[in-house]
Amino acid sequence: MDIIKIFVPKKDHSIILKHQLSWYFIPLLLIIWFLFPESHFIFSISMICIVVIGIIETIFFTPLTIITKIYSVLSHLLLLVPIFYN
Repeated sequence: MDIIKIFVPKKDHSIILKHQLSWYFIPLLLIIWFLFPESHFIFSISMICIVVIGIIETIFFTPLTIITKIYSVLSHLLLLVPIFYN
């Protein structure tokens, strides 16, 4: 979690690291996606759900700074790259 604190402004640390599971799910799903290629169909559905829910929550319901919102939206969109790549 120290890497997140480098990029995210200090006033957003308590908001972004509390109750935000995407910071764990996004890297975990990307690792699983590349390690187990036979399970792409199963994980593609959950990746799309995380992207949609995460972007909606970030933009409308989380009181963050603009920089943190941009980071969050870009990291959620990062999950779509492997889906369109395959």
